Amino acid sequence: MAVLFCLGALLFFQRLPQGLRWPVRLLSLGAVIWLGFMAVRTVRAVTFTGKKLLFSLILGAFFYGALHLVCLMFIRLMSARDDRLATRVVTSLAEPQREGITAMLNGTSYEMFDRDIGWVPRPGHREGGTQISLQGLRSLREYVIPPPDPDNRVLCLGDSFTYGHSVSDTETYPCHAEHLRPGTEWINLGISGACLTQCLLQYRKNGRRFGGRHVVIGFMTDDAKRTVNCFRSFLTRWNPFTKPFAKYSNGTFSIEPNPYQELSDYRRLLANDREEIARLLKMDYLTWSNQVPASNPVLRTAHYVYESMHLDRNLYGLFHRKIPKPSARPKQAVDPATLVHDPHGRIIWDSTKGRWTMKTGGADPYGRAIWRPDSPGFIALTRVFDLLYNEIIADGRVPFIIIIPGPLDVENYARKYPRLYESLVEHLNAKGFHYLDFLDPLVARHKDDLSLEAVFTQGHYRGSVNKELAETIIEALHL
Repeated sequence: MAVLFCLGALLFFQRLPQGLRWPVRLLSLGAVIWLGFMAVRTVRAVTFTGKKLLFSLILGAFFYGALHLVCLMFIRLMSARDDRLATRVVTSLAEPQREGITAMLNGTSYEMFDRDIGWVPRPGHREGGTQISLQGLRSLREYVIPPPDPDNRVLCLGDSFTYGHSVSDTETYPCHAEHLRPGTEWINLGISGACLTQCLLQYRKNGRRFGGRHVVIGFMTDDAKRTVNCFRSFLTRWNPFTKPFAKYSNGTFSIEPNPYQELSDYRRLLANDREEIARLLKMDYLTWSNQVPASNPVLRTAHYVYESMHLDRNLYGLFHRKIPKPSARPKQAVDPATLVHDPHGRIIWDSTKGRWTMKTGGADPYGRAIWRPDSPGFIALTRVFDLLYNEIIADGRVPFIIIIPGPLDVENYARKYPRLYESLVEHLNAKGFHYLDFLDPLVARHKDDLSLEAVFTQGHYRGSVNKELAETIIEALHL
């Protein structure tokens, strides 16, 4: 009973009424003291012999082995639903990845190789209700260059949510915006499967020539890990392409070029995938971030439960420690120049505090850890945001960032969990950037039914939700 009481207090403390919290604290303390007393008394009463000790070790090994198998099965089943449990390091190409590369080489896929951006929509490609214009845009029409009225043209950068994956050509948010505001032109520069780094390079290479007054930067929260990733197969088995990526290492920020500069590189990947993937892994965030993920399934499962249920927040409340609110947190993130990482990523020197700080292992570098303000991935992500935003301003245009929540963000909101990307919101506030978090208007519009089926189809917004997104952006831009 004492164990169950302590476990219940740990899991549900934040949901308790204020009047019950102090009695629960006292009862939890008493339960812990009583459990400790009983444990000591039990150990003292046991007469240890060689046979008993051996039997205990064998029994313990048996239970641990069973737990190991249960956790391994849990990880394999849940990884398809929650990518925080996905295995990042692949050693060879799966069949879908080989098929994707072959289709790209044959010119039959949506993706067309681009050494600067990684891949772009193939001009003239048509497939299943999807049409790519001869200008390389998801569009049913061609646009005049330069625009007759730049003030009425809006450039839309982003990934598959901007591109409009899983919906028809007339159901993307740029297409909805054109119909909602007749006379305006919305250039869909979205690239399915892309990241913020690719949005920056897409703007430089293909976006500027379309002119326009406003630039919408569509950032789906899953793009954080893509931004620092060089080979998409480390994140998903469906996209087997390399790409440029942002990097922050040893105090230096850079935009690293696409590891594959020629189509022949992909032929080499098909011919010798294990050697090539090992070479790509050495360039990827999994390596240069110096973060060490847990490989033991028991530890991985325990860490996942700890993160998913936010047990740290309940522990803070249980021990009567104040939980910082977003408004109480510092507006400016820690200066990256004050952080010096050790070769194994377990200790950092924080010169603002004048001391070494121990880093805990077990976190997936591409999981929740990437949202820590001191992580190299988050620093690289925010540097790309700063670079793209300021380049747009330097070009005489008006940037606007729209944070696009994915299925995991909507699920977290429904469960009353904090937003994983809260640190990004704080950064955008500190910089004074013009942005909007679409989760708030999305929840307001779907408060009666916030189920994933009502909002998403194939992991992307339904056409009706894209229309709501277009309406939100039009209102924010005062068009």
